[in-house]
Amino acid sequence: MKTSCKYLMTLLAAFVICTSTINAESGTENEPTESTETETNEIETLTDGQSEENNEGQSTVESDNSSAVEDRSIFIQEPNGEIDGHQLIAQNNHYELYLEEESLSIIIRDKNTSAVMYSTVANPDTKNNVTWQNFMKSGVSLEYLTGSNVNVNKVSMFTDGVQKEIMVSNTGFSAKVFVPDLEIGFTISVELTDTGLIAEIPEDSIVEGDTHKVSGFYIYPFLGYSKLGIRDGYMVIPDGSGAIINLEDNDGEYTQPYSNYIYGENIGIDEKNVPTLFKGHNIVKSAENVLMPIFGMVHTDSKIGLLGIVEGGAEYSSKIEAYPNGAVTDYDWITAKFVYRQSYNQSMSQSTGSIVVLQNERNHFDARIRYEFVGGDDATYTGLAKTYRDYLLENDALNQVEEQFKMRLDFLGLEQKNGMIFREDVVMTTVEDIKQIYEELGVEGVTDLLSIYKGWQKDGLAASAPATSFKADSAIGGNHELLDLLADLEESNVAFYLYNDPLKIDSSASTLLKYSAVKKLNKRVHEDETYKDVIEGYNYLLPSKVAEMSDKLENSYLKNSINNVMLSGITNKMFSYSIKGKIYDRPSTATAFEEIISGYSDSFNLLLEQPFSYLWKYTEMYMNTPMTGSRYNFVDEDIPFLAIVLKGSLPMYSNYINFEANKTEYFLKLVEQGVLPSFYLTMEDPAELKYTNSSDIYSSRYDLFKSEIIAYYNELEEVYTQIQGATIENHSRVDDVVTVEYSNGVKVYVNYSSKAKTVDGVTIDALSYKVGGVS
Repeated sequence: MKTSCKYLMTLLAAFVICTSTINAESGTENEPTESTETETNEIETLTDGQSEENNEGQSTVESDNSSAVEDRSIFIQEPNGEIDGHQLIAQNNHYELYLEEESLSIIIRDKNTSAVMYSTVANPDTKNNVTWQNFMKSGVSLEYLTGSNVNVNKVSMFTDGVQKEIMVSNTGFSAKVFVPDLEIGFTISVELTDTGLIAEIPEDSIVEGDTHKVSGFYIYPFLGYSKLGIRDGYMVIPDGSGAIINLEDNDGEYTQPYSNYIYGENIGIDEKNVPTLFKGHNIVKSAENVLMPIFGMVHTDSKIGLLGIVEGGAEYSSKIEAYPNGAVTDYDWITAKFVYRQSYNQSMSQSTGSIVVLQNERNHFDARIRYEFVGGDDATYTGLAKTYRDYLLENDALNQVEEQFKMRLDFLGLEQKNGMIFREDVVMTTVEDIKQIYEELGVEGVTDLLSIYKGWQKDGLAASAPATSFKADSAIGGNHELLDLLADLEESNVAFYLYNDPLKIDSSASTLLKYSAVKKLNKRVHEDETYKDVIEGYNYLLPSKVAEMSDKLENSYLKNSINNVMLSGITNKMFSYSIKGKIYDRPSTATAFEEIISGYSDSFNLLLEQPFSYLWKYTEMYMNTPMTGSRYNFVDEDIPFLAIVLKGSLPMYSNYINFEANKTEYFLKLVEQGVLPSFYLTMEDPAELKYTNSSDIYSSRYDLFKSEIIAYYNELEEVYTQIQGATIENHSRVDDVVTVEYSNGVKVYVNYSSKAKTVDGVTIDALSYKVGGVS
């Protein structure tokens, strides 16, 4: 057993610096709201015109909770071919699939445990209007738009006139659905697999008339639902590292759902919120991206859980939505929403405002979702994460890299500030400085390192255009000194990477801006405002232009024998855009970016900055791993879902420790999740950056962090060598103590409490950890 050293904890306390935190309870941009005006209107209209306050009151049950009772069995031992009016249509060694044809409702039964999951509500609460009741009773629901009206309407399997033609097979069924009044139709197929089921609406099966257009689909949104805490368990949302929402009676506290796009916002349509600024800085942290196209529901009382995986291209144009009870209904449910059309603000002129218009051409993809089921002891969030890990490995979607301990030390080379006439260089860390830092740390035994050099290009980090050639700025040493450093490091234990973001360009660069900047669907050029002094805003380059410039840089790298490259920007951005009236959707952007990254992966040792999961097979390490979620007010606990998926396959590196407010807690999270530490360093004082676009870097001077770096290195190297190459097989938390069990038998205990705790006969000091031997 090993206890974390008191020296390190004392040292950490000395470096605590206050930073901004998420105000999860306030009305900030982080609150989970529907992203479009259209969808907000939908929630209002589906409550029979009641006000939000009224509707909230209607969702609250009486104190005896009598209305929460649902007479549905959670175990069924001998169904005899029928459950709740659903007929057995397919089975295998593990599961049975039951279908009720009128509603297309299904029930899944685990043959090993007899636990069942229902996909629809048998008798919906009458507090909600008929539209919502029919939605809850239907296996599949369609959203559509009429003419230029931006209000979304729903079609369920109980809508008047809906026609269904059902064909049953020995593995599932397919159903052709047509709504004559709307001239809209589609086909859904459901197939039972050895591990769950696959449901799909192929795009080529969707038909539309001239007046009514498909807006979106829900496919079994209530699968695994609960009501007002009558079930034990939780929902899993892929927010940042992952988070859970417990199945408990919320007493009407929450009125908004979790609703976020897989792979982040769509800047081609979504309007950005104006940030809250304090002394020119954004003081509210943005919500974490959805990095994985997954969600989960776990019933701990019957030990059955499901993992929803959105696949087949649908993940590029879908949302994950989780409704805790109180948000519109008394039910807890989680689902994917497949988005085919959105509304957006179209400017009328430079001075007369805008109107809301609809996306004319629908997005092109098959609405496909895979439901993987877990049972018994695997019915936990750990079991769901392991299931997703196995899915990725089986589909060659996760790069497997041999783990080894390396501390990450990134360097900022050059920035610029505004001068009297021209911009002036602000040199922060030269090539010679980096050599000196490596030599000093080497004397202390800190030799296994990974570094990313930012701001090496001409004009530095913020002001440089996307690079098309290997050209290091002379202020940091130029090509000659940088190439010498790379040659010297080839025989060392230091992996040194050059950073580049090929997506962003200074919005004042008018030559490229006119022809190559991304325009949103409303034909306005997208701009990310920085609220900084030098570069006031960035545009995004068209994917075709990004590819062109990236090809030139790739050739230049190869000519100069550059082996190690890091990419940013295109690794975690996805958007729709327009060119001369033609709309390009998010799937087309994803395809273009993947082609660029795939080519770089073939040519270089490649790192990607916080990549979306469809790119994980191309990166050698996961950089800037989120270790918490956005901490929405309805979230009960952050979980390391991402770390459980990646540990043992893809080495993970943290965000920069320099800027963490509570370094003691952050250090313990590194131990808990098996994530490697990262620092962002400069040789010069960061006060020099005050008037640059890196003005938010306030604590980076190497000589101030040297002792901390050495302490982290020695402490974490000893932990990491014991779990190196192992996968996380179990993760649990009891009060403030987390136990992590690895595939090699090692157990890690982390105590976040201010008091000593004993678990499994092991006593862990306050705010400390212990690593156990092979059990």
